[in-house]
Amino acid sequence: MSPKETEKRISIEELVALPLHFYATPGRTSGKVAFVSNKTERTELHMLDLESMEFSQLTNGEYPQTPLGFHKWAPDDSFILFHKDPIPGNEKNDIFSISVLEGKVVQLTNTPENRDDLGEVSHDGKWIVFSSDRSGGISQLFRMKNDGSEIKQLTDHVRPVAF
Repeated sequence: MSPKETEKRISIEELVALPLHFYATPGRTSGKVAFVSNKTERTELHMLDLESMEFSQLTNGEYPQTPLGFHKWAPDDSFILFHKDPIPGNEKNDIFSISVLEGKVVQLTNTPENRDDLGEVSHDGKWIVFSSDRSGGISQLFRMKNDGSEIKQLTDHVRPVAF
């Protein structure tokens, strides 16, 4: 091998230490992209402003260490929704919201014995549709206000629904 080829090589330790970035999701109106990264040695939700190219960290310990799926922007990009298993390992997601401007994280659902999975946000950002097995163990569709209130079951099927 030539000296130049040797200089380009990195060790396996250096390779493994490179941060991972995944689940990049562009905002609808803000010119920002939300993504998950472990660049701080912990899995957190981050944001990139496409105009200024500034990175910012949105969560600080509130994001799941093993992400269970995607996150969703509100239609006006004021908040982002994500899943988290508040009791690590029990695989029972709850739905959380983080205010993009304030960084305030709010737990919208609290069902330690059930799994709530994020679906969609209404076009006006006021309602969230999600699936949950909280009604007899079979996943059904539910809706709630974006603050976690007024939860209402929308379906009652024999077979589970899924997104």
